[in-house]
Amino acid sequence: MTSIYVNGFDMYYEVHGKGVPLLVLHGFTGSGAGLESLFKPLTATHQLIIPDLRGHGRSTNPSQQFTFQQSAAEWEMMRNTHQQGDEQIRMLWEQARTLSESDNDMNFTPESLAKIKTKTLLIQGDRDPLYPLDLTIEMYKSIPNSYLWIIPNGGHVPIQENVEIFIQMLTKFLS
Repeated sequence: MTSIYVNGFDMYYEVHGKGVPLLVLHGFTGSGAGLESLFKPLTATHQLIIPDLRGHGRSTNPSQQFTFQQSAAEWEMMRNTHQQGDEQIRMLWEQARTLSESDNDMNFTPESLAKIKTKTLLIQGDRDPLYPLDLTIEMYKSIPNSYLWIIPNGGHVPIQENVEIFIQMLTKFLS
């Protein structure tokens, strides 16, 4: 088990492959488990760094809090990836509910997004039931050197709907 103590919690992470570092983040209530196999075609040219975010998977969350600022399913599936059991899963869902009711730590204004200098690929399905497409388009317009890929008929996690096309597109973007 590889972990590092950072910002008040133990963050579990895995490193796979060799080459240019590529940070791979999971979604809220997810974990890094399984992302290595999804991104495996990139391990020949990239070093994948895959953490479990605060309170997710094998990372701890002593403060019992999770905010957007701290980071940058079905119950059975979550039991397979969250090593601290049902209590951890209940905490994640309670945090998701809290996040949906509060935007007091949201700093993603067009001005703050404009400070991002790294080449950025934004991907969203046009049928995402959780996030409006307008939000991603606003991010695209605000981040210099950003690229936007809207996946037709794509849901909330459109990259898993056609992994081959996703890897082809990502490989092209990274080169």
